[in-house]
Amino acid sequence: MRVLERAGYLAYAKSGPFERRLEQARRIIAHGLEQAPQAYVAYSAGKDSGCMLWLVLEQKPDVSARILTSGETRLLHSNVDEVL
Repeated sequence: MRVLERAGYLAYAKSGPFERRLEQARRIIAHGLEQAPQAYVAYSAGKDSGCMLWLVLEQKPDVSARILTSGETRLLHSNVDEVL
């Protein structure tokens, strides 16, 4: 990542619109955890699921994270279920 690009992302992360979206996400997660206290996070190791896991862990540090793998992974590694 270029220095200027990184600086732009860091500046946005401190902006009002970003803070409002982050707080909205936290409220939605809190509501979801109230409705489903045994919830888990399906985690694919991508940016979106990583962010979601991070946000849920803020509120429920013992949440279960279930790793999802794509069909291509299963074609390459026939024992993926054993490993998981």
